[in-house]
Amino acid sequence: MENQFKNGLFLNKFEHLQPLTKLKGIFSTLGRVKWRNLTIALLILCGFLYGVISMASDISTAYPTWQEERNQAYLEKELAKYQQVEVLVQPGDTAWRIQEDLTANGDIRHMLYLAKEVNGSINWGSLVPGEKIIFLQEKQ
Repeated sequence: MENQFKNGLFLNKFEHLQPLTKLKGIFSTLGRVKWRNLTIALLILCGFLYGVISMASDISTAYPTWQEERNQAYLEKELAKYQQVEVLVQPGDTAWRIQEDLTANGDIRHMLYLAKEVNGSINWGSLVPGEKIIFLQEKQ
C-alpha cells in the first residue's frame, strides 16, 4: 500500500474515491425500489391530473351556458314589468325621446337596454323614418 503525506496526515492512495463509493451505495438503494410500485404510483398521479384537467375544462365550457340562462331569466323578469308598444318612427325622432315619452318613472337607459334586447340588433343612433320599433311602457 502506498501512502501519501498530506496536511500532516497519512492518506490511503484511494481515499479520494470514497465519495464515489457513497454514491454507489445510494444508487444501489434506489435500485432496490420496486419499479412496479413506482409505475402504479405514476399511473395514479396521471389519472388524478387527467381528472382535474377534465373537470376544469367542463366547468369552463358550462359557464357561458349558465351565464346566458341567468341573463335570459333576468330579462324575462324585467320585461314582465312592462308592456311592449310598437312605435312608427317619424322624421327627427330619437330613441331617447320616444322612450322618454313612454316612461313616466324610471331610468330611460335601462328601458332602452331592455327595448334593444326585444328588438334584436338595432342601431339606436340611426333610426329610419317609417321603421316600426318596439319600445317599453310601464304597465298600468
